[in-house]
Amino acid sequence: MSAVNWDEVKQRARERRRAAGLPMLSDAEKSAAMERLATEIRREQDLARCDAGTAVGVSGPRTSTIKRG
Repeated sequence: MSAVNWDEVKQRARERRRAAGLPMLSDAEKSAAMERLATEIRREQDLARCDAGTAVGVSGPRTSTIKRG
């Protein structure tokens, strides 16, 4: 079995989604969905953004940088 690079894995996943008739999201749509999910999780757990970053080992300023993209 040969190794498969990440781009090929993503391409195969897109092809399977398309073949299954599932919606195809743009990168911007995916980012927005992930941001909504992260916000929802933080609110459910009553965490500030910096608290959430600390929980995964990221500093407050780095959390802000990641958030801005």
